[in-house]
Order: sequence, then structure tokens, then C-alpha cells
Amino acid sequence: MAKIKHIAISTQDVDATAKFYIDAFGLKEVGKVNSPNAVGYYLTDGDINVASLNFKNDQAAGAERGKDWSGIHHIGFQVEDLHAIHERLT
Repeated sequence: MAKIKHIAISTQDVDATAKFYIDAFGLKEVGKVNSPNAVGYYLTDGDINVASLNFKNDQAAGAERGKDWSGIHHIGFQVEDLHAIHERLT
């Protein structure tokens, strides 16, 4: 069975977004990112991670939304068999 591993949120203010989830829900900061594509935080409740990300360019953010869009960007799943999931999805 697949498991949800993370939810990535695209935001224009990663600091305020991370602070909200830490203060409101008690999530813990487990990492930071500052790559050529995005800056942000990785938070966790111990089971599922939340990434608060500000994408630096439209290519990294995805052409359908762009770097200035805010909201759920994607949900990451861990699967046992990538090939089997690929076949099922296609």
C-alpha cells in the first residue's frame, strides 16, 4: 500500500507559513532548503512531513501555476513498486 510522505505548500512567505504550522499544530522543524529552485522549511508531525516552499522560478514551480502561486503544490507518496504504480496510473 502507498503511504503519504509529505505535502508541499507553495507560499510567498515561508517563514510565516512555517511559523503558523509550528504554532497552530505543534509541528517540528526538521530541515531547511535553499537550493537554486526553492527556499523553505521541512516540518513534521512525526508521521507526515509538510514542506513550506517558495519557488524561485516558474520552471521549478511548474508552468501550470508558476512561482507566484500559493497553495498545495503537490503530495508525495512512498510506494513499494514504482513500476506497478506507473502501470496502474497509465
